[in-house]
Amino acid sequence: MAEIVFVYGSLKRGGRFNPVLSRARFLGEAVTCEPYLLHLGWNWPLLIERAPSAWTAPVCGELYALDRLTLRRVDEIEDNGRLYQRKQACVRLGTRPLQAWIYFAKSAKLIKKALKHPKTAFSPHKPCQIFEVKNERGRF
Repeated sequence: MAEIVFVYGSLKRGGRFNPVLSRARFLGEAVTCEPYLLHLGWNWPLLIERAPSAWTAPVCGELYALDRLTLRRVDEIEDNGRLYQRKQACVRLGTRPLQAWIYFAKSAKLIKKALKHPKTAFSPHKPCQIFEVKNERGRF
């Protein structure tokens, strides 16, 4: 059974870790149903579940169907359980809402630092926040 995963950073097409998803099926571009803080202060994004509403908006990303082996590899990349925590959340694929795994920030130290100096892609003129992937294909 495939696991549906929403990616918003270096796992997106053109991103450094996207080759890990070579066995996955790309389902399309999606957006979170709920607003979050997408912190962009470092070379990688940090998705924060709870933040002041002035800094939050839906997040744009990509949706993939992964087999369990690929999901375990993505868990390793995301340092699931330490840096990030994989959780189920609502995303929209077109107009259809569905549940997907999303990697949210878990490290209290990084969350605190990000909230102290929020650097986001939020704009009231854009429908969602987006992490612009530089063409940074990596090797494995």
